Amino acid sequence: MPQIVSVKSLLESCLNYITVNLNEWCIPKHDFEEIAPSVLNPIEQLPCEILDLIIELLQGKGQITKQAFETLITSQLSNLDLSFREKKETLHLLNLASIKCIQLKTLRLCYHRRKLDEFIDFFRKFDKLQVLDISSTAAEDICLQTLGAYCKDLKELNITNCREVTDVGLLGLCCGVDSLGKENETLGKCKAICNLFTLGTRITEKGIKKALLNLPVLKVWDVVSIQLLVNIHQYDFFNNRELNIPKYSLAQLEINENKCIPFRSGCLKIIGSICPSVVKLKIGPNKGLNDKDLLSLLSFKNISFLDICGFTEDSDLKITFDNGIAPVLKILGRSLQSLFLSCVHGVNIWVIIELCPNLRSLHLDENFNYSKSSQAKNGKAKIFTQLEKLCLKDGSHSIPPENLVLLLLSPLLKFIEIHFCLGFTDTVIQKTANHHEFRNLEYLKLVCCNSVSERGINVLMTDRNPIKKIVLNYCDKITEENVTLFVKKANDKNWALSILFNHD
Repeated sequence: MPQIVSVKSLLESCLNYITVNLNEWCIPKHDFEEIAPSVLNPIEQLPCEILDLIIELLQGKGQITKQAFETLITSQLSNLDLSFREKKETLHLLNLASIKCIQLKTLRLCYHRRKLDEFIDFFRKFDKLQVLDISSTAAEDICLQTLGAYCKDLKELNITNCREVTDVGLLGLCCGVDSLGKENETLGKCKAICNLFTLGTRITEKGIKKALLNLPVLKVWDVVSIQLLVNIHQYDFFNNRELNIPKYSLAQLEINENKCIPFRSGCLKIIGSICPSVVKLKIGPNKGLNDKDLLSLLSFKNISFLDICGFTEDSDLKITFDNGIAPVLKILGRSLQSLFLSCVHGVNIWVIIELCPNLRSLHLDENFNYSKSSQAKNGKAKIFTQLEKLCLKDGSHSIPPENLVLLLLSPLLKFIEIHFCLGFTDTVIQKTANHHEFRNLEYLKLVCCNSVSERGINVLMTDRNPIKKIVLNYCDKITEENVTLFVKKANDKNWALSILFNHD
């Protein structure tokens, strides 16, 4: 059943009390100078997990002032977010943190448009940093060189849209090379980075190549695509010298729509051999990519998240379900946890269910058409037994109703989002409820589902599911009066159920 609105837990009550009364603790107590700081400021005694919750609540309310930060910056604090704040205030709070928070693990300083020269000294003091986000700032190469000299434990760095950062900074971060291109043993200590985000910087392919060789545990780098790796190693690829190419630890790769680095047919197989740890693969629209290339995905042995967009402006080269995707799913399907298909021809939902029995997430987004052929044996169609998240966008209105029912019959569904689906009707909802009563459903979002009426939503307004949120946008048969009745019923039943409605 939907959760009953309950009495706040002791933790929630305490957090609320602290956030409401924090300003009282911010007042200096000059008459008690000899009393221990932990008594004057009881916040000093709170563990980092509670401090994080307090800061999150205050930031959510837009109420975290300079004085509040001064109170919350204690020796226990491990996460500090000073994004969007004035530079003078940020410098003051960083100075306070550098004295008190010697174990600081996460620091966020996003959207500081002025140069970060004065911040650099603090990076030297936060030598235990594991996560740093200075995205959309005026950070320069010297920032990365400083990190490379002092922050050897850094695991994640975000310098997205830091347009002054170049290869010089990157090489100082992880390669031990200074501004003159000479080796420097005091630099390049950030070799434990797992996640790196550099989109919007001036880092080049040459710098990326050197950095990849010095980041042995790197899992995610947002600018590294399959085309880029092919470009970096094209001499070895096309001279049969694959053994000269190092193996990378990357866990996430994509073929993106990059006109500067075109896709080379046949390269997927080679990339699979040098990136054996890839678990998430995204195939974006790219001229030159076709069904034959998709078969090379079989060289990626550990894929569990697969995202394929088949759209291409070249009408002679397109990705189809039967000849490209289905053969891949036949081999890799059982290991997939998540599948995203967009702009593909001839999608066969029966085949997906048959070949991908362990899916937890399925997203079908604006595919051109769907096959109506059935793979059911002995009159019994299979359903997903592990699926928890289902997202459908059906602008072509071509998902067969019987396929839609099969997807919704998945008993573990927690999250359902459906757009533009005329086949999603009151009857379909009732038929599904008769089967499993949506007994695990927590979230439902419908957009432009014009076949659903008050009757269909009422099927979900029962004590037999745990639903927490319903979003109804631009569904022609659902009126504001209907929603008012839904809300009244939820209030009368004391359900912790949020219902959002938009029809304008």
